[in-house]
Amino acid sequence: MRSDEYLTEFTRCLAGRKPRPQFQKWVWQAEADFGVWDFNVQKLLDRVGWKTTRPRISVNARLNQSGNLSVTWRPAIVSVFDSCDFESPFLVDTYAMQRDCLLWFRDPPKGPGTVLVSAHEQKAEKLLAEGIVARYKELVTKLGHHLVITSHTKVAVTERRTKVSGRVLQWQFDEDPADEDVVSDAP
Repeated sequence: MRSDEYLTEFTRCLAGRKPRPQFQKWVWQAEADFGVWDFNVQKLLDRVGWKTTRPRISVNARLNQSGNLSVTWRPAIVSVFDSCDFESPFLVDTYAMQRDCLLWFRDPPKGPGTVLVSAHEQKAEKLLAEGIVARYKELVTKLGHHLVITSHTKVAVTERRTKVSGRVLQWQFDEDPADEDVVSDAP
């Protein structure tokens, strides 16, 4: 499913119910394009700072120390003999203004950690997490239409049940995807 379809199902699952306050924060972020920083994406896709017709980048996704999902990009340098595909002023501006962040989602769902949560809330959390993953994949695909993505983090969410804390959503990040998984159009 596409991210907008997950958002529709997520809001439908919560319709007419009084979920925990955290859900309203998630709804706001999901309705704001799942945390995609469109200005930074457009700045990256603007050819002004490019040295080549299709610069190479790597895309990294992770949960930071605070538990927030952060997606950033870096110029890809394949070997020590390679030069960067971006102009120096563009990169200085990018890092000085923190424009390397493409998506940031505050406190994505990780499961309630308790069995005292309704089935609707559990389903809504899972739908939202899957929507975030779908939006991340859509973003990587969009970038791959304009840039050569030499590597990107694979992101997945799985559900795990524990006796002590109930259901837990586990975020998985594969930092070293195989070359055939890289999403880029042929030049």
